[in-house]
Amino acid sequence: LSSHYPYDDVKHYGDFNVGNFENTLTGNYLKAIHYTDAQLGDFLNELDTTGISKDSIIVLYGDHYAIPKENQNELGKFLGINPINDLQWMELQKVPLIIHFPGNEHSGINHIYSGEMDIYSTLSNLFSLNAANFMGKDLFNPKNNNVFFRNGSFTDGKVFYLSQTDSYYDISTGNKIVPTDELKKDKNDVLTQLDYSDTILHHNLFK
Repeated sequence: LSSHYPYDDVKHYGDFNVGNFENTLTGNYLKAIHYTDAQLGDFLNELDTTGISKDSIIVLYGDHYAIPKENQNELGKFLGINPINDLQWMELQKVPLIIHFPGNEHSGINHIYSGEMDIYSTLSNLFSLNAANFMGKDLFNPKNNNVFFRNGSFTDGKVFYLSQTDSYYDISTGNKIVPTDELKKDKNDVLTQLDYSDTILHHNLFK
């Protein structure tokens, strides 16, 4: 948690030059995540030293965005994107997912659109566990690129729907598009799946 918002545990972060972002939230975040990276490195080195990593699949992922929207101009300056439009901001909310196999087997970069709900389904396949009643997809054998968000936004890897502005975007061009009947159906399907998820959780329907 020392690397968690509001990133003010700077006395523990050590020296890390953030240049013009010194004394800013983005600069403190960079210091915080640099500190976290070092601690994670120590942990992984220990797994190697003890031999645990030889028999383990290691999964690392972020659980939410880092920089709040009120600091988007600061983040845009760091990334060289000013101003940040609504689609760019949504795409900047992506988080890392790293799955490491012993001996660096299967190494590479997979650009499939995915969400946290896909992690268990993916690991279930790797370990031959039952995942019949889960909504996520196996990222090594995906049937689609669908990802949906708690606020009703969704993407299929080609189109991004932003619920906060009720707008559809072509991801390849970044332009707004007029929704087709199929996209409108996709929107309703997403809301239905969110309702299913809430109902399952609220009433503990999976015993």
